[in-house]
Amino acid sequence: MKAGERVRLAQKEFGSLWRRAHTDGRLQEPPSRITRQMIASVYEDPTRRPLTVCFTGHRQLNRDLLPDLQTRLQLLLEELYRKGYRDFMSGGALGFDLLAAEHVLQLRKAHPDVRLIMVLPCSNQAMRWNRQDSIRYERILYDADETRVLSSAYYQGCMLVRNRHMVNYSSLCVCYMLRLKGGTVSTVAYAMQQDVPVINLAMDTPSAYLRDGFQEYEDN
Repeated sequence: MKAGERVRLAQKEFGSLWRRAHTDGRLQEPPSRITRQMIASVYEDPTRRPLTVCFTGHRQLNRDLLPDLQTRLQLLLEELYRKGYRDFMSGGALGFDLLAAEHVLQLRKAHPDVRLIMVLPCSNQAMRWNRQDSIRYERILYDADETRVLSSAYYQGCMLVRNRHMVNYSSLCVCYMLRLKGGTVSTVAYAMQQDVPVINLAMDTPSAYLRDGFQEYEDN
C-alpha cells in the first residue's frame, strides 16, 4: 500500500471513530457536568497518593512578605521530601500556585525523584494574562513532569473541579491563606472534610511543625 493510501485510510478510520464518539454522547457531555468519576479512570493511581502534596493559595502576594514566604516554603519542601513526599501538585494559578511550582522545580535539582504535577482547570487558563506571566507559566509547564488538563475550555466551576481533584489525589495540603474568603478557603475546607491534613504557611513559622510533626500542628 502506498503512503498516500495509508494516510487516506487512517483519516477514514479516524473520521469513523469521531462520528461514533459523537453518536454515543461521549463528546457531547457539557463541561459543567464533569465529575470526579469521569476523570478518575485517567488519573487514578492510589499508590501515589501517600506521596503527594497539593498547593493552594492567594493569587495576590504581598511583596513585603514574599521573602519570608519563600524561606518558609523552601524549608517545608525539604522537610516534606525527608518525610517521603515525592509528588507535588500545583493548580498553575497566578500567585502562590506558580511560586510553589517554581520551588518544587528547585527542589528537583537536588532530588531528581521529585515530580511536579500541574493540574490545569482548562487549557486556556492563561489566555488573558500579560506576556510576562504567560511566559513564566509556559516555562513551568514545559519543565513539569506531568500536566493534567481537566477541560478543553473554561466553564463556570472548573476552578472548583481542579481544586477538588488535587485534594482527592493528595495526602497533604499546603496552603498560603491570609484571609477567609475565595477559592483558597473553599479548598482548605474541602481538604479538612476529606481528612487531608493542612499546613498554612501564612500562620506560623515552619519550625513548629518541622520540629513537632504534623499531628501536633494539626491539633493546635
